[in-house]
Amino acid sequence: MMAAQVYPHGVPTAPLDKVRAQMDVIFHIGARFPLAQKFGSFVQSQKETLHQTGVRVWGDAEIRSGVLDGVTLPSGRRGVRDRRRRGVGRSQIYLKRYAQEGVYGLFVSAPDALGPVAQCIDMAQVYPGAGERMARLAYAFQGGAQTVLITICALEDFWNLHISNVPIRDMVGGRADPLDRFVTHPRSWQAIIEDVACAMPNAQIYVTTDDHLSNHPGAVLGVVLGDRQAGGRTRANHAPFGLADFPVDNVTSFHDDRHVQRFAPSQRAALQEKYAKDLNWLRAGADGLALFIEETGPDWMGLPHESGDKL
Repeated sequence: MMAAQVYPHGVPTAPLDKVRAQMDVIFHIGARFPLAQKFGSFVQSQKETLHQTGVRVWGDAEIRSGVLDGVTLPSGRRGVRDRRRRGVGRSQIYLKRYAQEGVYGLFVSAPDALGPVAQCIDMAQVYPGAGERMARLAYAFQGGAQTVLITICALEDFWNLHISNVPIRDMVGGRADPLDRFVTHPRSWQAIIEDVACAMPNAQIYVTTDDHLSNHPGAVLGVVLGDRQAGGRTRANHAPFGLADFPVDNVTSFHDDRHVQRFAPSQRAALQEKYAKDLNWLRAGADGLALFIEETGPDWMGLPHESGDKL
């Protein structure tokens, strides 16, 4: 079994382990990738187990029912203010209701929270409105401690997935090769993480890749929820509440069918270099803004050896 390594080392990783004066809300965002979306299936399969331990789950069904309607809408359109106000009120009602029921954790799968994919394509950059939208989401759930799990993927995979059905002629930009717009724009996952951290300064932010999330869903969930076993200490590679007993094979296949490659070799190399810089930044500590969860090696690797602690 491989461990879930959390960077930087030695940082507390269990938002649900602390003494609670308020409810914890955990947002899973950036989940619009085939591999990462399978994580939602895993969480749904554990819904009853989580419910018994005091954690409620808002998955696809709840989101489609409108529980987040209006919450992250941008300003400027007619009726938006009223919809946002109703959305905030609705969220606060749920939080108070859950608190009265003794619930201490709400896991919210919010794949659209970072923004619409159409906007990414139009502006040739990854989630340009992420900061404003996440600030509105945080405001709607104010009063509870907040944790964010951000799923990232290789930039070439992101763009290949989302522009696979867009005709080249529709990719405006006035360049000889319209795809250059997606390659040369400097915005990457680091900028998104910085935007989220600015929008939610009091939130604990975790970041993982779509590959790691799909291969180790229980381990990642164990990190963001916290393991209340082992004398209150947290083990980042240990799934909480018996989740490790659930075989991943019971979930829809985690293997992603890669989409048609739209980019030339030189363009792919540029995108890969940009993504590599994102990963290096995360492994170096992300300027203290986020903790990076990834696969590293055997179980119990993680904290400095001299501490004697285990993740």
